[in-house]
Amino acid sequence: MEELTDTAEPVKVVKSTGPYNFQIEGVEKTFNDYVSGGWVKEVKQPRTMKFKSLRDSLREPVFAFSDFGKMDNSTYLHAAFMAVDRFAVNKKRMPRAGNSTDAEELVGLAKAMAAELGLEIGDAEKFANLARAVSRCAVGQLGPVAAAIGGIAAQEALKACSGKFTPLEQWMYLDFAEILPDDADEADFAPAGNRYDGQVAVIGRKLQEATLSQRYFLVGAGAIGCEMLKNWAMMGLACGEGGRVVCTDMDNIEKSNLSRQFLFRPDDIGKAKSACAVAATKHMNPGFRGEAMELRVGADTEDTFNELFWDELTGVCTALDNVEARLYVDAHCVQSKKPLLESGTLGTKGNTQVVVPHKTENYGASQDPPEKGIPICTLKNFPNKIEHTLQWARDWFEGVFHNAPGSAADFLNKEGYLEALEKQLNTRVITLESIHDLLCASRPKDLADCVKWARLSFEKLFNHDIKQMLTTFPVDHVTSEGTPFWSGPKRAPTPATFNPEDPLHMTFIVSVANMRANVFGLPTSDDVGWVKSVLAGVAVPEFVAKGTKIATTEEEAKKLAEEAAGDEADARAERYIKDLEAARSDAPATLATIDFDKDIDTHMTVVTAVSNLRARNYRIEEADKHESRRIAGKIIPAIATTTAMVAGLVCIEFYKLLQDRPLEAFRNCYANLALPQFVFSEPMPCPTNELKLPDGPDGEARSWNWSLWDTIDIEGPKTLQEVIDHFETAYGLEANMVTYGPKMMYSAFMNPAKQAKRLAMSLPEVVQEVTHEPIAPGVTFVEVLVLCIDSDGEEADIPAVRYRLSAEERAAAGGAGGAAMD
Repeated sequence: MEELTDTAEPVKVVKSTGPYNFQIEGVEKTFNDYVSGGWVKEVKQPRTMKFKSLRDSLREPVFAFSDFGKMDNSTYLHAAFMAVDRFAVNKKRMPRAGNSTDAEELVGLAKAMAAELGLEIGDAEKFANLARAVSRCAVGQLGPVAAAIGGIAAQEALKACSGKFTPLEQWMYLDFAEILPDDADEADFAPAGNRYDGQVAVIGRKLQEATLSQRYFLVGAGAIGCEMLKNWAMMGLACGEGGRVVCTDMDNIEKSNLSRQFLFRPDDIGKAKSACAVAATKHMNPGFRGEAMELRVGADTEDTFNELFWDELTGVCTALDNVEARLYVDAHCVQSKKPLLESGTLGTKGNTQVVVPHKTENYGASQDPPEKGIPICTLKNFPNKIEHTLQWARDWFEGVFHNAPGSAADFLNKEGYLEALEKQLNTRVITLESIHDLLCASRPKDLADCVKWARLSFEKLFNHDIKQMLTTFPVDHVTSEGTPFWSGPKRAPTPATFNPEDPLHMTFIVSVANMRANVFGLPTSDDVGWVKSVLAGVAVPEFVAKGTKIATTEEEAKKLAEEAAGDEADARAERYIKDLEAARSDAPATLATIDFDKDIDTHMTVVTAVSNLRARNYRIEEADKHESRRIAGKIIPAIATTTAMVAGLVCIEFYKLLQDRPLEAFRNCYANLALPQFVFSEPMPCPTNELKLPDGPDGEARSWNWSLWDTIDIEGPKTLQEVIDHFETAYGLEANMVTYGPKMMYSAFMNPAKQAKRLAMSLPEVVQEVTHEPIAPGVTFVEVLVLCIDSDGEEADIPAVRYRLSAEERAAAGGAGGAAMD
């Protein structure tokens, strides 16, 4: 089908028949038969969309639905919003906040508008209630709603400017009527002449005052964290008596953060994110009571973020970029029974989740599958995407400029290093070879030696290794099944011939030579003319084919790694060690280990050059430094529009938490601003387990439906015997075993003398005896596992058991301690 090469217009794909196969339209009779190989590129075709005029769309609206629990609301709101306009024209003012007279008048106008437009009103009562809600808050401004709607509207403006992504068609109404307070009189919405009057007109003064005194923990001060703090400053969250926000983030501000984390400025680069974010928030609202920390939230900081700290919170908000940290925070929210506001973005995609104690499932109850990694054999031998070559380039950079110098430094300075290396059978020879290259085979005296090393590295990576690949698997090689080896995702590579006039080739030589010089503390130079003069004197060896095996699957790669640890490898290792010991006395005083940093241009110059040279080998489209930085740095693109939307939606759920709304009032959201698609759904309820209890006084059957939010709380001080008796009297259960972590505290089959001794001790005393450690300061309760047997002799499923230490027991343990929010 060589005719395809001369086709000017894109060819339409009829259907896909596999991951690497497809059928194309109308070529079977006019083109020659397809044999094998070839390269294709997807060309996205423009789509023409037509929209009604405003006049026509007012009368014949097309709605973008987002909440299947509110299917009729868009029609009702369409009439209500038009009624607001008519009210303003008639009265020369907007409906007053919380005024029932204006609300009823607006209901009448909305009914008239619906009749005039021919809109079908299925539920008259629901329609009237929505119109009243619109009237109540028509003069208000709520920051989170502005952020959510503003993010969506801004993305639509970008679509209009760029022609990229699909625009909304045509009306989109979002209502959050669940945040409006119940039974509030007009006086509660009256302005007080302060910055919160716009919000008071919507939520009322009581809710605003409750917002001012909130005590929240914000984990993360990146893109979402910055947007969240901005919203909180506008809302007045933690801006009053008793309020406090603790914001922690262990990262410092990098240059690449500035485009998406808007609280930061160029002068902030290198400073702590949390400190700068909190300072900027206080500038927005001087009343904001925030505290910045630079700690990771995890097991190693539990002495700071201890039980007392979690107990004093009113809520937690995560603005994290990894699942592991989210799960840790989620577990502590469950343990301390605190609500969690969770959100995340990926480009134009965003999601929000609200976790409500005793009502919803927790964050960890459902998770996305783990991200798929790139197979090793694809990275090493068969790349087909620029992501593959960039990951390979980054691995090469870290291996040559970080791992190898680090291993060499360990060899020179750590006693017993070689003995420890003997245990690493699969990597021992490779590690010794890299150290040998640094200290013996290719140790440079000056920059010219570094240029020579870079030139030889070019030849090995992009010529000799490729020729070896083609020696093992020629272009016409076929598999045992008779199919072409170089087919599907496998692309037959082409060796690169070095050309000093090729800018990419010289970029590789100059950048790699300078990076090598940095490792040894040698002077560097960007003088291309001088580098070319050095290259003219470099003797490059000819390629000699080897009988090397190349892995084509993950299993083969593992097998080859194991084979590499044989007798021949041991002999090579001994030769390397002999040379290294001889060179030890003349070794350099220091070797720099260079950590790859996507924000350092010299690092990205090396990685981009290495990646693009390998991409040329495999005929993969190259990427410039900017795009390479995004991919190699594993930057998940955060877009201001998506971030604003999810942060706004999360803060809307906060107002529902504040009023203890029922489960059906809350909403999780998944959105894709590019499509556009918006899906609001009720959170999943927390699953429950039934525990049968002893019959009541009148013989009635009793049971307890408990969830992960429930615990059996036992107030100290109590002996272990009293704790065991509690299960018999309260639940009709026999406590057969009590453990603290892996430590056995009590068992029905325990040695009688030891059992009697422990039963007479207080539970904290038993914990300290089995762990041989005192209870840490700041601990307010001890969680134990109790194995119980019911009256039928079956194991009973019970919630977690928490023993709350008395004041005397806490004092004996060393005091409260910790980071109390005072």
